Amino acid sequence: VEEMANQAPELGWTTSGEVVRVLDGDTVKFRVTREVTVRLRNCWAPESHYDRRVPEIDREAQKLKGIASAEHLRQLVEGKPAKLHVPTLGDYGGVQDFTSILTLGRILGDIWVPEGNVAEIQVERGYATRTKGGL
Repeated sequence: VEEMANQAPELGWTTSGEVVRVLDGDTVKFRVTREVTVRLRNCWAPESHYDRRVPEIDREAQKLKGIASAEHLRQLVEGKPAKLHVPTLGDYGGVQDFTSILTLGRILGDIWVPEGNVAEIQVERGYATRTKGGL
C-alpha cells in the first residue's frame, strides 16, 4: 500500500481502509469508518449467481466463471490493507455530484492493493473484462 502513495490518482476522494469481504468478481465490501459496497470501475465479471439475462444454455458456465472470479478477487484483496479511490471529476472536467458515482446502492470506484489496481488485475488475469459487452 505504501507504493501506491507514489502514484497520483485523478481528482477524487481517496482513503485507506480494508477489504472485508468479496461479494463477487467485481464488487467488494470496503471498511472506511464503516463498510461501504464498492463496484469496481472498468471491471465486468460474470455473475456468481444465475443471471437470467444469459441464455439458459450458458447460465451454469457463466455462474462457474463468476464463482472463480469472486474467489480470485477474494484471494487478492480480502482482509488486506487497501486504498479506495472514488473519482469526482466528471466527463467534461467539472466536479460531478456524489450521487452520480453510486450504482445500485454501491460506490463506483477503484481499489488499490500493493500488487496494483484490483480491476486491472482481474481483467489481466482473465477473470473480468473492461466492458460489460466483453463477457
